[in-house]
Amino acid sequence: DDFEPASAYTHGGLCPIRLGCTLGSPPRYHVLTKLGRGSFSTVWMAHDRVRHQNVALKIVVARSLRTSQEREILQRLSKAPRANVVQLLDFFEHTSPNGIHQVLVMDLVRPLRYTRSEFRPIFVRTVLRQIFEGLEFIHSCGIAHGGTLRSHV
Repeated sequence: DDFEPASAYTHGGLCPIRLGCTLGSPPRYHVLTKLGRGSFSTVWMAHDRVRHQNVALKIVVARSLRTSQEREILQRLSKAPRANVVQLLDFFEHTSPNGIHQVLVMDLVRPLRYTRSEFRPIFVRTVLRQIFEGLEFIHSCGIAHGGTLRSHV
């Protein structure tokens, strides 16, 4: 189910986004499609008009303090970039009728569910090795990742 309840779009809640709108100041990120949602955010694919590439915009609920922690962690990880760790490219605040939302701009990564319908063992081993290398790097930076779910891969 990719739809949030209407009750999530109230003051302090999720940010209402229209496809085709442009976010940022100055306007820079042209929203193309919705990628998904979580407990505290929605994620959108947007085209970065400065970098000329597609990116992921994670727009967090207005009342959330978790964003600053996530932003700090992503900034720390970006100081020593790794190929198998998503990078924070930019961040900004966006004001909506529901409040002020933190927006995290990150690398766009295609989920595995769109890669292949059937996974061969060699492919699975390669992906798992990359996941473990990424987690090892994150742990070496003093960060514990508690959300290693199949839906996040």
